[in-house]
Amino acid sequence: MEDKKFMGVSNNVLLVEKVYMDIRNKILSGEYPSGMHLVEAELTKEFKVSRVTMREASRRLVVDDLVDLIPNSGVRVRRLSYQDVIDLYAVREPLEALAARLAAQAPPDKLKDLQMICSEGAAATARRDRINHRFLNNQFHLTLAAVTGNRTLVRVLERLNLQIVASQFMSFMRDEDFDISQHDHEELLKAIFAGYSDKAELIMRLHIKKGREFALSCLPRDLNNSSLLKQETGQ
Repeated sequence: MEDKKFMGVSNNVLLVEKVYMDIRNKILSGEYPSGMHLVEAELTKEFKVSRVTMREASRRLVVDDLVDLIPNSGVRVRRLSYQDVIDLYAVREPLEALAARLAAQAPPDKLKDLQMICSEGAAATARRDRINHRFLNNQFHLTLAAVTGNRTLVRVLERLNLQIVASQFMSFMRDEDFDISQHDHEELLKAIFAGYSDKAELIMRLHIKKGREFALSCLPRDLNNSSLLKQETGQ
């Protein structure tokens, strides 16, 4: 009897995980775009699960900051505000820079996966394959963090980068934006392989700053936003 009860709980946990990952992937791929209202009743039909299962999966998405809860209705895919972007990149830049510095101190045999992802990113960029570029860009940053061996750094950056990948800004990227991003990755990889910690950190900081400015440029500008940007940049 206890075994059956345990199996029931275990199966439900696996089901919640599957639903959570399916919705998460749809958000990250852009199939569920920023601002989209995901109605609970419709989701339960789509995924053929109970409301209890859907609510638990939704709770995990809220924890990831991928959605905002709409009481008694479901969730809405999170749309980053001007302040959200300022705050997110203020945290992301020093952490990504630290990851780059530490990665440059790693032995070459630990950099093989990073090199492979960079090569795949170059191929996706050449094909103008936006979906794969989106995925590989995220993988490059997470793999770079993993090279450091710092699990706390990996966890924090994974959560921050999830919000970037899922954000509304990816759809605004032009071909030249993909080229610039890929070029930065290649230059960063050269510095890391050469063991140039200072250079790797600098390249990463500039790379993240470009991402920040791009994200801000995609948002409506008003007097409050302009004043905020001047405060942040010291102008």
